[in-house]
Amino acid sequence: MQGSKVVSDNNQKAGKLNSPMPPQAVDAVGRKLKARYDEMLQEPIPDKLMQLLDKLDHAPAKEGEDAPDTADRGEE
Repeated sequence: MQGSKVVSDNNQKAGKLNSPMPPQAVDAVGRKLKARYDEMLQEPIPDKLMQLLDKLDHAPAKEGEDAPDTADRGEE
């Protein structure tokens, strides 16, 4: 049993996770997740979310809070 603990510790140190899935399957899932995430980043931000963000930008700040940062949305 102690030998498997050493292997497990070495895998964790190398940044590898113990997984019941074969490495090829883990890689395939990772590639598909990344591809879907990249697609999602290209989708437009929904109008409803933009309206909510705009309301937050124009809401009065509470005492001691900084004004909202709109630089991330390309607004100045």
